[in-house]
Amino acid sequence: MSIDNIAITGKNIQITDAIRNYIRSEIEGLEKYYEKIISAHVILIVEKERKIAEVTLQTAGSTLHVDDVSDDMYKSMDQAVDHLKRKLKKLKEKMIDKKRHFDKTQFTREYMEKRDEGVQTEEGHHIVMVDRYVKKPMTVEEAAMQLELVDNDFLVFYNNNAERVNVIYQRKDGDFGLIDPKF
Repeated sequence: MSIDNIAITGKNIQITDAIRNYIRSEIEGLEKYYEKIISAHVILIVEKERKIAEVTLQTAGSTLHVDDVSDDMYKSMDQAVDHLKRKLKKLKEKMIDKKRHFDKTQFTREYMEKRDEGVQTEEGHHIVMVDRYVKKPMTVEEAAMQLELVDNDFLVFYNNNAERVNVIYQRKDGDFGLIDPKF
């Protein structure tokens, strides 16, 4: 699998095919550290003696940004990629750690108990499942990680940044969608 959306722009530098191919190769190589990279934006900047490589990665649930400076553009890019490798390893470890601490048996038992309660509507329809749970407020990134941990298509959560209830869902293309209602 490769990252479909890699944007490369330059300021005071001509982006040659050699540079473009090198960057693509380096960015696509990051997928062995974290598989859910959605897109990358690389900005190369030349300022007198300074060569700057800025890289922003969009992953499922988070955005990573690094910038590195040296006297050589390839060296700056290599340093940026090394920083991203460390960040992606840390992100993956965090995801694995969250999976380890999530008690699926407790969640499943509570889910089955609540599912069996059921509710009858005025129109005669029967609601066969009622989910009642209290979750701690979380960020969109935490909700995305939580959704990856449970076998569900969506997650209702209290977004502590927006200070309201949101719904995050898994799209058919593997990305996430966010419903942020404003009442």
